[in-house]
Amino acid sequence: AGFEALMQKKPVITCARTDFWHATLTPRSTADLADAVRYGPQSMEGFDYEAYFWWFLEGQCLEPQKAEFGDRVWARIRARQDENPARRCRA
Repeated sequence: AGFEALMQKKPVITCARTDFWHATLTPRSTADLADAVRYGPQSMEGFDYEAYFWWFLEGQCLEPQKAEFGDRVWARIRARQDENPARRCRA
């Protein structure tokens, strides 16, 4: 329901990490939660929902139904490994 709320430009509070955590308020304490509930609309005011959806859906989702899905998955894994050599898998 959180992602659908974002589609309606509503602030979303998540208490755990989600795939779309970049666009949510994520409190770390009960005081943070109270502030998120109280000031959520103001703190998300000006958030570019359209740009976020383009970034998330176009750039982050891999669309497994497409024929080149496997190639895109491996390209994403290789790119992440190049960013951080410590993540490299050993065969």
